[in-house]
Amino acid sequence: MRVADDGPGIPDHERSAVGESTEITQLEHGSGLGLWVVRWVCESCGGRLRFGESDLGGAAVVLSLTGADG
Repeated sequence: MRVADDGPGIPDHERSAVGESTEITQLEHGSGLGLWVVRWVCESCGGRLRFGESDLGGAAVVLSLTGADG
């Protein structure tokens, strides 16, 4: 699933907080839990969350999930 918009994009500090490339502290953290919860649910289901640039000029968020067996 890919969601894209024409907004201002996702700031680098938000991407770092969600992507675990930065340790979350009182001084370094995201502005909310939304993207972190999406990543946590996605990964707990065996999926992957990626960020990119939208063709519309904003951000693109891509959720990759595996199909269910059976």
